Amino acid sequence: MRDLVDHLRILIELGRHDEATKLAAEIERTAPEDAAARELVREAREAAKQNAARSVAKWAGHDRAKAQAKQAEALARQGDHAQAESRYLEAWQDSRPGWRYLLGAAHAARARGAVSQARRLTDRAAAACEQATGAPFEAAIDLTIP
Repeated sequence: MRDLVDHLRILIELGRHDEATKLAAEIERTAPEDAAARELVREAREAAKQNAARSVAKWAGHDRAKAQAKQAEALARQGDHAQAESRYLEAWQDSRPGWRYLLGAAHAARARGAVSQARRLTDRAAAACEQATGAPFEAAIDLTIP
């Protein structure tokens, strides 16, 4: 039983919530009298619940970001580049590491003549891209902002 409890503790630490939940049910079924095991089972279920809530919030953020990006694209087509940049930055806030939204903001900044702001946003997008993908930015996208 101690091996199963130790394994459960490791699964929780690794964030492998689905496996931890299954193992917690097995431990609960086979050792309902073990108080320490029951506490760890409770911990595993709570961690899984929190993970599910984070996942829902993350996807809601992505949905908001997509809507904001569509608004930004429409604003850019209308020539309102300052508002487009603002909407892209809002999309990025809701979808980190949504580096593509930073690129949209960089394009909008460049279109409104803010070259140094465009460069900063491109640099931030590059760093976020490399962190998210592990690949060099140049390999992920071909973009040149003078």
